[in-house]
Amino acid sequence: MKAFPGRIQETGIILLVKNYQKCVHFYSEKLGLPVRKQKPHLTNFNFGGGYLLIESSPKKQGWKNGALRINVPDVTKAAQALRQRGLKVLVYEADWGVIGRLFDPDGNQIELCKWK
Repeated sequence: MKAFPGRIQETGIILLVKNYQKCVHFYSEKLGLPVRKQKPHLTNFNFGGGYLLIESSPKKQGWKNGALRINVPDVTKAAQALRQRGLKVLVYEADWGVIGRLFDPDGNQIELCKWK
């Protein structure tokens, strides 16, 4: 078995939700997850050793209901190593960081992430 290329800094789960305010209330008030960071359309909760990101968003192209996220020190380097294993990884930069996107055999999205 091959190890993941590079060091995993943190992992997260992203859920795309229709009822954003109700979901934020559920995870914060009912489950008691502490809010790490919040913006008008997303809330990041502490979730064990990782995070749970609730995002109010219509379905994004290629997404099902969310994504597994793996935060790494260098997205480009991790993406190159995964490409050498025959995986298709698309890397793009946003104003908040760098993402490497790939999909498992069932079409579930996995993201490599480095926040700025």
